[in-house]
Amino acid sequence: MAEPAVPPQPGAAAHAGGYSIHRSALLTKAGLTPTRIATTATVRLGEGPTIDLIELATEASVPGLTGAAFQQHAQEAKEGCPVSKALAGPRITLRAKLV
Repeated sequence: MAEPAVPPQPGAAAHAGGYSIHRSALLTKAGLTPTRIATTATVRLGEGPTIDLIELATEASVPGLTGAAFQQHAQEAKEGCPVSKALAGPRITLRAKLV
């Protein structure tokens, strides 16, 4: 497979950053104060090359937040993230961990 003209890493970094910012805003709006949010995005290239999968992995420390509520907030952030919406073509997965 030929190398892409523009590597996917800058797009992945933008996606991870946009997700973290959106997630922080949602948590703050819910009256919670995250002390740490860290997100990475891994991009998988398919034929063409095209981006066919983006895997988000996020960890956060949020005092007062239960594991179930943490997962719910993580999914809401994924669905509402402006960068996720802009990249709606590929499948986007999420792995969220409350630390």
